[in-house]
Amino acid sequence: FRTISHRFKSLIGKTGRAERNRDNQVYRFVTSKDMPPPMTTVVRLADYKSATARIKPDICFNKRELEQLLTVYSRRVMSGEWKDYAIHHDPAVAAFLIFRNNSQQPSFSVIKRQTSASKFEFLVFHGRERLKLGSSLNEVLSVLRRKLRLVNK
Repeated sequence: FRTISHRFKSLIGKTGRAERNRDNQVYRFVTSKDMPPPMTTVVRLADYKSATARIKPDICFNKRELEQLLTVYSRRVMSGEWKDYAIHHDPAVAAFLIFRNNSQQPSFSVIKRQTSASKFEFLVFHGRERLKLGSSLNEVLSVLRRKLRLVNK
């Protein structure tokens, strides 16, 4: 049986934890009101499943669509016209934003949004001006594809 220091006699019966030094002597007693809250939260699995079922998934570009976007983008980067891009997605839209320089506003935006349960539509904007609306990405990207010109020697 150990004797308790007179500093800690008033804490007998209180909840908390004793912090000890190397010699196993109590040097500080932390009461429950001073302790941080627990790191985990217990939830019922049924509540978690019903909450996640209500969350609408993000609209995203699929692999084929990203390949089409990056093909058009890379050609314009090689010609020196475009400098950067960004991808944004949320439950309402997916956006591929194209920047000509280090500005905050994109020069072009390719938007994918859901029209019905399984149908999507694609839009291309230049600033705020809508350039093209279509049901397929390939259709709307025609606006951004440059026509090849014959160069004379």
